[in-house]
Amino acid sequence: MGLFDRSRKKIDPDVQALIDRLRAADAPTREAAAQALGAMGSRAADAQPALEEALADEDGDVCLAASDALSRIRKEAH
Repeated sequence: MGLFDRSRKKIDPDVQALIDRLRAADAPTREAAAQALGAMGSRAADAQPALEEALADEDGDVCLAASDALSRIRKEAH
């Protein structure tokens, strides 16, 4: 194991799976992923960059779900 391998933070597999779903082809899947991440609260903190990207999604419901998720995650973190 190299130096850089040890320095990488491991993301919770459940969070990573939902981050991957944020990039799905269909909007309902992306929206559901954002909602699920929001429900996880601060446990989903590693998903913030992906949720920030989702704020610019072409589907308004996805944008709203991403915004709500970010609010929940950040509120719980403070």
